[in-house]
Amino acid sequence: WMDHLATGIDKLCIAVGSDSEAYSLREMTFTDIIVPWISFAMNSSNWDPVVNVEVGLKMHEALLTLIDKSFIGAEVEENTLLKHVIHREIIQKCVQPNLQRAVSYWKPKLDENNVVSNPMHRWILPWLPYFRNESALGTMFTDIRRSLKKTLSFISKHEPDDVAFFRSCIATLSAWQKLFEESTIFSLTSESVTPRFARCLARVPIEFSNDKQLWDQINTLFDYFDAGLMSEDEFLSLMEGEILASWAYTLHCATLEEKQLNLSGIAKFYSVWKERVFGQLSKCTKSQLALRGDLMLCRLFYGGLEMIRALI
Repeated sequence: WMDHLATGIDKLCIAVGSDSEAYSLREMTFTDIIVPWISFAMNSSNWDPVVNVEVGLKMHEALLTLIDKSFIGAEVEENTLLKHVIHREIIQKCVQPNLQRAVSYWKPKLDENNVVSNPMHRWILPWLPYFRNESALGTMFTDIRRSLKKTLSFISKHEPDDVAFFRSCIATLSAWQKLFEESTIFSLTSESVTPRFARCLARVPIEFSNDKQLWDQINTLFDYFDAGLMSEDEFLSLMEGEILASWAYTLHCATLEEKQLNLSGIAKFYSVWKERVFGQLSKCTKSQLALRGDLMLCRLFYGGLEMIRALI
């Protein structure tokens, strides 16, 4: 029906004779009839910005297309001026206030797998290309940050499995990395995720037998940091304090075994962990590069190597 409307407006504009009269007629048609009608619909209870985001987006995009088709002979500048009116009346006065209210009232819901089933990014991010640095966005971003923190806390309370919690946090925060500054994402992690990482990793037993070693929690820490959601300082602190201190203790205990010293087992224990922590230089991950550059970790592994050499 938008195409039929565009054709009708175009014929009216051609019929009036002069371009100035055509522009005035077209502007009046949009500002007095079409835009108020759409604004009323989008400000009514019939349009839910959370549930009906696609409907709103398609309506706005169709309206912009209608401008381009409504007067074939119109100059680009005239179309741009009319699109500014659409932006003011639809984006600033309808969409943005509705999104602001939706963020304020939004509460996270979890599905049967304890994954957020109604994430905010699905109904907020699609609108961002149409925003133009409006000052009111600052308030909405503050509310979004508050809601993200609330979401992480909500997931933590309802997800007893540590690894599943961390994976859900990755999914929740990754969607907002391009919108928020890195420091904001790091702060959310530091406040809501890192403490649970510390408790989880502290409970991971460091097994002398590599076949018995559990890697899920450690691998998830690597994945979380590699996703760009955690600061390097916190990542290194968790590795040093919760994992590698216990690793060094296990290695030390193995070297003190007097009855039957297992040199091959000690060497394998050391090499497996060295490979896990530092990786191969040709294909290091972001986390392994960070560990390679940490002087304390390098000293720790060098000390372990010296312990093994002393046994030979």
